[in-house]
Parts: sequence; structure tokens; C-alpha cells
Amino acid sequence: MALRRLLIVLLAVLFTATAAGQERTRVALSGTVVDPSGAVIPNARVSAMLNCHCSDCPPGDDCKCCPGAMSVSTNEAGEFQVSVVPGSYTITVSGANIETTSVQATVSAEEVNHLTITVKARGGRAY
Repeated sequence: MALRRLLIVLLAVLFTATAAGQERTRVALSGTVVDPSGAVIPNARVSAMLNCHCSDCPPGDDCKCCPGAMSVSTNEAGEFQVSVVPGSYTITVSGANIETTSVQATVSAEEVNHLTITVKARGGRAY
């Protein structure tokens, strides 16, 4: 009987340690930032924030499952790529001469996750 209890406790500890050590799958979210004419916008700041609520997290997690925003800058071709977990995101683009723009995107592990985000010039200035 004691051996059975010990075995159950050991299995529970092993299962908990295995589950805690598993990382969530990460996928690439990429895109291009352009102006209304289709010209690319280099050096724009792109932030991806997972739309997550504490109710989405396992009990006792205290919202640790909701990571902060992941931010990158576009390259000279206006392209960006960030590694994220699948889910629903708010993608925000900002920069010196552009209006801050936010879009919603769902990132999937089964699909190519590429966005084209169109931004407007701030105050009629050139990019």
C-alpha cells in the first residue's frame, strides 16, 4: 500500500515537472510596413502584443502566460519578423514621421503569418 502511494506521488511529480518544462510553440510573424502608395517604410517600430486575459491562463499562473509585447524595427525594405506563440495579437506600428497604427492579427502554427500594414504620414511630412 505504501509502495503504491509512493508510486502515485512520484508519477504526479514527474508529470508536473514535465508539464512545467514544456515551452509553448513559437512561430514567425512577419510583414511589411508600407505607405498608401505601397512605398516601404524603413526603421518603423513594430510591436506585437498577445491579446490575453488572466482567464486564459492556467489556475495559479497569475497571468505569467501572457508575455509582454515583442518589438522589432523594420529593415530598409520595410520588413519585420518576430517570434511569437500562436494566438490573437494587436500589432502596433509607430515611427518618427508616421501615425501610430494598430491592427488585429491571428497567428497560427499551421499557416504562413505575413502581414502588410499600411500607415499614413504624420502631419503631411515626407517619410
